[in-house]
Amino acid sequence: MQSVAVKCLAVLVKKVHQNQISEISKKLCSLVVDGKDALRDIYSIGLKTLIADVPDNMGPLVCERLTVKLTQGIGKSSTEEIKRECLDLMTDLLKRFGHFNEPEHAHIMSAVFEQLRSEKTVIRKRAALCLGALAVVSSETLLNDLITVLLDRINEIEKTTKRGQTSLESRTLIQTIGTISRTVGYRLGKHLARIIPLFLHFLGDPNDESLQNDATNELRESCFPGLESFVLRCPKEVLPFVGQIIEVSVSFMKYDPNYAYDEDEDNTPMDIDEENENDDEYDEDEFVASDDDDSSWKVRKAAVRVINAVVTAHPQLLKDLYNSCADELIKRFKEREENVRLDIITCFTKFVETNYVFSQRADNNSGSNNRTLSRGTSMDEGPQLVRQNSAQGLLETRLDAVIHASYVQLRSQSIKTKSAVLGLLQTLVLTLNVSQLLSRFSFVTFFLQGGLDRHFLRLASFAEKTLQDKNQVRFLFYFLFKLIVYICNRL
Repeated sequence: MQSVAVKCLAVLVKKVHQNQISEISKKLCSLVVDGKDALRDIYSIGLKTLIADVPDNMGPLVCERLTVKLTQGIGKSSTEEIKRECLDLMTDLLKRFGHFNEPEHAHIMSAVFEQLRSEKTVIRKRAALCLGALAVVSSETLLNDLITVLLDRINEIEKTTKRGQTSLESRTLIQTIGTISRTVGYRLGKHLARIIPLFLHFLGDPNDESLQNDATNELRESCFPGLESFVLRCPKEVLPFVGQIIEVSVSFMKYDPNYAYDEDEDNTPMDIDEENENDDEYDEDEFVASDDDDSSWKVRKAAVRVINAVVTAHPQLLKDLYNSCADELIKRFKEREENVRLDIITCFTKFVETNYVFSQRADNNSGSNNRTLSRGTSMDEGPQLVRQNSAQGLLETRLDAVIHASYVQLRSQSIKTKSAVLGLLQTLVLTLNVSQLLSRFSFVTFFLQGGLDRHFLRLASFAEKTLQDKNQVRFLFYFLFKLIVYICNRL
């Protein structure tokens, strides 16, 4: 009966008067904090439903009825379940109506901050999420105070912790800063000089076996998204740290302690044994060691996303990025986890897209005395264009490796991987001079001057197999058709 009543609330709260909303809010909140333990989850679901579905104009009323009582449940209750439910409800309330209870923000922050010291992991995590929601609606002064307190507390703990060790509390505080940075990274610019070195320190060494555990991986999962947020939202402030961020991201992109890659799996240019050329598509499961308990893939995925963010936020550094991480990205096309592999291919595609954007600008500006690159970009920024043009050459020198790595993945069983690779190849066609691309493809020497080389033969072989596979043909035909037609149109 209680579950049926909860479902009715979603409709009821949109139709009843404010007085009834006030009474329902007050009663449900009291039941969550002081009611029967066996029914607390039902009361909590009902209150979450009310917060989610109540009309916007009743937000101030709901905040008035809930904020103080929930804050008391967080700070004064001795029961873990009550704290957990109150933290969840406060997070939902702040996300929906946080700007209506601004006078209580300081009290909420104080009560929630204390929960970061809880012995229960679930309480600490929910407290961090609640502070992340509060940071979105809090004032600059309150947010700066919170970050300063967090950073100062971490420094105090580290002074009393043995070198090479990380206390549970400092991990929690770092994860809290990471959560806040994902929600309001753009507001933390003034603190980056302290936060980024701290993140880089807590990421540690990927080769340190003592740090190859789930707890450390979880900490790293918090640090990398924080760095990604800073790179995208505070590009100027983060620029002095870009070199260090790229270096550590490349290191963790290869972090896979539970799997040993064969050196022969590297995507080196172009000698696939011809007698294996007609083999059936390899079974991806044969070289993927599945481990449901392995969380290292989340770290690799987060590291790749940071590299992608740097390319997006700082395209003027493309030449340096090619030199520092392009080769490693190409090698990592062999990544065993598909979620990570897709991000790696997408990241390299972003490299190529950035080449294309600047090559187009170069074409538009060639022969012109106007040195302006784009709206809001002055003549003083002309050297950036020179760096992008030289990056084109760096892409061309890696073309053999890219085609080889792409061909290996086109022979896999994964539709998503094949689609990502075809998107990369299409972007290469758009970016490179077609004669440069087709010089790698020798297949019909009488058809083109200079001919197509064996790369194109392999891609054509893949196209033929794909068109014969009923499970793949409809999904991939569009991509193949678009790629091949585009090549032919530019011959």
